[in-house]
Amino acid sequence: MYIANSILNELLNTTDDYFNSSYSQVNYVTNVINDQYVIEFIVPGYKKEYFKILSQGENHYNTVSVTCNPSVEQIKTNRYISKWTKTLAIPQKYDSKSVKATMSDGILRLSFLENNTTKHSTEIEID
Repeated sequence: MYIANSILNELLNTTDDYFNSSYSQVNYVTNVINDQYVIEFIVPGYKKEYFKILSQGENHYNTVSVTCNPSVEQIKTNRYISKWTKTLAIPQKYDSKSVKATMSDGILRLSFLENNTTKHSTEIEID
């Protein structure tokens, strides 16, 4: 009986922590479209002003970091908006310098062209 109560308490605490935390899952999809590597973040309700995108590449190792940093007031007025950072590896054959970012209909889209990579670090503006 003690074990069953212990397991039930653990489950209830875990569930309570999940629903009462500020943790936000960021949904994204990757794909190759017309020789471009595309990452789409599904972010309804977010504005492009919330995002900072940093693309980095060195010796065939490319990454892109997307940081969402809305103000505290924006978070309070929309419970679906939160602060988060997501860093993703970009396949070697795509050039992280060639990234283009667009935001439309709640989707932040990053597109990378196929190319050779060199050492760099670039902040990307959203069109």
